[in-house]
Amino acid sequence: ATGGTTPYTWSVSHGGVPFALSPSGLLSGTPTGGGDFLFGLQVADSAGHVVEKSFTVHIDSAPSYAYSYWVPVAAHGNGLNHSQWRSDLDLLNPGSVPANLQIVAHIGSPPVSTTTTVAAGTQVILPDVVGTRLGASGTGALEVRSDQPLRVTERTYNLVAPAATCYPNGTQGQDYPAVSSRDGSGPGSQPAILAGLTENASYHTNIGVVNTAAGDASVLVALYDGAGTHLGDYTAPVAAGQWSQATQPFLTYAAQTAMDSGYAVVTVQSGMGVYAFASVIDNLTNDPTTVAMQRAVPGATLWVPVASHGNGLNQSQWRTDLALLASSAVAASARVTFHGGGAPVSGTFDLPGGVQTIVRDVVGHLGGSGSGALEVTSERPLLVTSRTYNLVSSTADCYPNGTQGQDYPVVRSASGPGPGPSGYLVGLTENASYHTNIGIVNTGSGGASVLVTLYDGAGTHLGDYTVSLAPGQWSQATQPFLTYAAQTATDSGYAVVTVQSGSGVFAFASVIDNLTNDPTTVAMQ
Repeated sequence: ATGGTTPYTWSVSHGGVPFALSPSGLLSGTPTGGGDFLFGLQVADSAGHVVEKSFTVHIDSAPSYAYSYWVPVAAHGNGLNHSQWRSDLDLLNPGSVPANLQIVAHIGSPPVSTTTTVAAGTQVILPDVVGTRLGASGTGALEVRSDQPLRVTERTYNLVAPAATCYPNGTQGQDYPAVSSRDGSGPGSQPAILAGLTENASYHTNIGVVNTAAGDASVLVALYDGAGTHLGDYTAPVAAGQWSQATQPFLTYAAQTAMDSGYAVVTVQSGMGVYAFASVIDNLTNDPTTVAMQRAVPGATLWVPVASHGNGLNQSQWRTDLALLASSAVAASARVTFHGGGAPVSGTFDLPGGVQTIVRDVVGHLGGSGSGALEVTSERPLLVTSRTYNLVSSTADCYPNGTQGQDYPVVRSASGPGPGPSGYLVGLTENASYHTNIGIVNTGSGGASVLVTLYDGAGTHLGDYTVSLAPGQWSQATQPFLTYAAQTATDSGYAVVTVQSGSGVFAFASVIDNLTNDPTTVAMQ
């Protein structure tokens, strides 16, 4: 624009713009469809003069993307307690041909998008994908469309301010694995449960719902305390592709200020492809832990890949809290066994129907120490979640008695892979700012042997190592890129896990901020 008094402000006056329009007049992004688009733009100068003009744009048919991956939430914005939320997106192309993809942020209307290519056998990490790559702000769902199969994960974190007294420029984050629209909930689906929630003086909870389908959805969220008392409900209408979050729902919808143990039951009333998730956030450190939705499986043996009561690098002190929920009206008895370095130690927890208990420092509670796997058995429907965290020392200068934690998704032995290429651990980093741990657990009844192959982001083979595991055994490689490949500056790396013998084997990784000691879980894909 010319002839007016700067600065100018641009906006859409009518019609649908197939691109994103910024207030400064920048059109950006990739259209999601082809055809003729009629729309109007108007520009206003600082003196209040407004000019409008209509345009017609023809766009050829959009590229065809055979694969779609949804990250439930990505952010570039501020939150409670002076937090600043950012998201890094990790994209691995394990195939032999380049992957052409479109990244769509469903933040505002219309969505903001960009395109990129990931070369065969390489990994790309896009820091602050919403703000830096897409030029957007706010929070919403992220959709990755690709013409080749990918492995996709994301880390959303609080970026500590550079002027902060504690941990300036450090991060405190959580993982959000990508999901598929076809696996989401719809009407008639068994209600999903978000377990292990807390809202009190130390923690607050956020509950998010994302609609990955093409039509609108309506979701009912029912809130309960640990004793199974129904506290309240709320309904979340979610448009196609949109994300909705309730901040402190137990306070907002049930007036709860001292809820040490709670859960939520999520029922889809209309729509398809719906996912729910929660974050439990430490009010002192601003550290979030992801809680994924689950459905109870009757009579199953469940495994938490790792639980801890011991010390780690950088003066860290690791502890694990275990949440057990008898999700039906029938009482459940749970046998919890810790498979650590010595003889297994066990305990039994009896739960009335609909009741949840959170066992703080479960390894110490059972009389164990160190790190290992937790085996949970019950003949009744049971939901299990865990949070493993660094417990900041009571004498620390920063955040004494605070926590920095991560979730470990519960797995079933029967779903663990057997011999052959088994999975990828993506988005790994080992440099001056972060270090990586890779863990393997054998939930099978026989011994297992596992090969772990390390690569940098360019797909260069860096090294290998083999892990032999007895039944129930857990093993962790601390800083494997340093230990097995002499790498000290791996900004982007990944691992390929191959089970050579045995079954029921699971791998996982943690990427840990060296400044804050905050861990983020990386699940095997």
